[in-house]
Amino acid sequence: MKSPLESKRTWEIYNVLINLFENELNILLNVPPGKFLEKNVDDKLVDLIMMNRESKIYVRPGFDGEYGKIMINEKQKKLI
Repeated sequence: MKSPLESKRTWEIYNVLINLFENELNILLNVPPGKFLEKNVDDKLVDLIMMNRESKIYVRPGFDGEYGKIMINEKQKKLI
């Protein structure tokens, strides 16, 4: 189920992950995929975290109070 970034549901998931794994950096960089699965973290979320670790997610920057857009499986275009 998709939830907007600023939704209550998204913050609930975030807080559960923080309680389970201490902090964001630990979640994003250190926790092995198996540990997420042991704690019943959604498979799709685990896949996204692993894709982020492998630099397979590009974020198009936001502007004027708008959040950036996540671009999965797309490569960043060169500026020059």
